[in-house]
Order: sequence, then structure tokens, then C-alpha cells
Amino acid sequence: MNSHPAIASASVSKTASDSESRFRQCRPFSASRFEIENEIAVPGMLVQIQRYRWDEPINDGFFNPQACYLDLSLIRRLPEEQATMRNGARYSPIGDSVFWPAGSEVRSRIPAVDHRVLSCMFDPAMLEHYLDIQWSPRAMSACFDIRNPHIRHGLSRLAEEVQSPGFASHALVQSTVCSLVVELARHFRGVRSTAVETGSRLGARQLRLLEGLMENLSGATPSLDELASLCGLSSRHLTRAYKNTTGRTLSEFMADARIRQAKALLSNPEVLIKSIAFDTGFQSPAAFAAAFRKATGWSPRQFRKEVLGFIE
Repeated sequence: MNSHPAIASASVSKTASDSESRFRQCRPFSASRFEIENEIAVPGMLVQIQRYRWDEPINDGFFNPQACYLDLSLIRRLPEEQATMRNGARYSPIGDSVFWPAGSEVRSRIPAVDHRVLSCMFDPAMLEHYLDIQWSPRAMSACFDIRNPHIRHGLSRLAEEVQSPGFASHALVQSTVCSLVVELARHFRGVRSTAVETGSRLGARQLRLLEGLMENLSGATPSLDELASLCGLSSRHLTRAYKNTTGRTLSEFMADARIRQAKALLSNPEVLIKSIAFDTGFQSPAAFAAAFRKATGWSPRQFRKEVLGFIE
């Protein structure tokens, strides 16, 4: 199998033992107890399921990872768990998924708590291959709570694999981590390039991200927070910027995308209307029928008849 270019670059500048040493430092040394349930290591990467506990609250914990560190908490984090840059003026809540760049200096406040996390560590050269960024306070603040749905999905897939390794686990972990690195680069490029103020507009890339997600969506509609994270914005700024850019609300955009998706599915006579209702995110066939009639003037069954020339 051909090496990923960023992995190849990393392997030239660092030995395997260097990487291993960096990865082993990415653990909560202030924790009262710590254990590794399972791990999968590949060149330039280490993925672990970790368990740890703080018996007493930590008011000024310090974390200084020497590798890039991305995690997903498998037990929901508490609001009292907070972090800031070493010299930051204000603590912010830590979300269920966080990213700390290599060399970052983070202070934390942690109550007495148990944790179980999926920890993904990789060589800094992998991210630097795609992203050249100065980790300003604004960029670092975006690290405390990663809600990007693509990143969350990739981490969940890694957690499944590390807990129950299957055929070609190392190859799957390697490809998934590489995908996560690209998604992180996209995520923070959006944070870097977007300083949204009142009256501002979305960029072409952000519009493409929203349209691509909604055009290829199935099942539940993504939340406003998930859409905002995808664009590297706050929910409030995304709502305002989308209206300023398109003249329409996000709710109208999402509703129209659902109707377009429903029309495409109705054109297939083998798909039941009831199934289409749930596949397009409606809670019931009745709610789907009402929304479809409001948008098109036809019921789903009438639309299918018009398109296909018959009634089911």
C-alpha cells in the first residue's frame, strides 16, 4: 500500500521511537487513575481507548501535548470541565470532542470525575502538510468543542474499531485518521478565514459546504450547531450571514432541500411514500404530506402520479 504523503514526510523527520515517546506523553498525568483498555498503533499514529479518574477536583491542570491530540469522550463531559490557553483570560467549557495542537499549552479545571475517551494522536507534520496556521486565542477557542459532524463520525468509527478490531484494522485506522486530519484542516481553515461580524456574508466555500451536506442528506436534519461548526461559525453568526448572503433563512433552505430530496425519491416507484417521509427527516407520513403539499400544491401521491403516470 502506498504511503500517505504526510505520513511519509513525518517519517523522514522523526523516528518511530520519537513518535512513540510523543504519544505516550499525551495522557492526563494529573489523573488519580489511568489505564489503556485497547490501542492500535500505525506509523505516525496511535489510537487508544483510555479510562481515567480524578478523585479530587483539579483547579489548575496543565496539558502540553507534543503530538497532535484529538479525542472523543465516550462519557458525556460535565459543564464544570473547562479549559483555557496557558495565559488565557477566560475558561471555556470542554465539549465531548476536543483537539489540542502539538506544543499547545492548555490550563484546565476538572471536577472529581470518571472518564472514558477515544484518544487519537498523530505526528504534527501530518496536519502541517495541509494547514499552516498560527494558533491564536480565537483559533484555540475553536479547539475546546469540536462539533463538526464529519470529525465526530470518524472518531466514532475509530472507537468501534479499537474496541473490537476486525479484519485489516491497522489499514482502516490509518485511512480513518488520515481522513480526520483532512477534516481538521478544513475545519480550522474555516475558523481562520472567517471573522464574521454583523452584516457580513458567507464565502463561496461555506455555501458549497452547506449545499453539499443538504443535497446528500438522509435521515434526521442536522442541527443548527452542526451546520455552524461545519462552516467554522457560531450558530448566531451563521443564521445572520446566510440571510445576508442569500436573502433566505436557513430554515427555508433546509426545508427546500428536503422537498427536493423527496421529489427525487418519489420518482422511484419502488420506494414507499411512508419510507420517504422518514428518510427525509419527517416524524410522520402526515407531517411529510402536509409539508409537501404546502411547498408544491400537490400531495406526495399526486406528485408521483404526475411524474410516473399512475397511482400506487
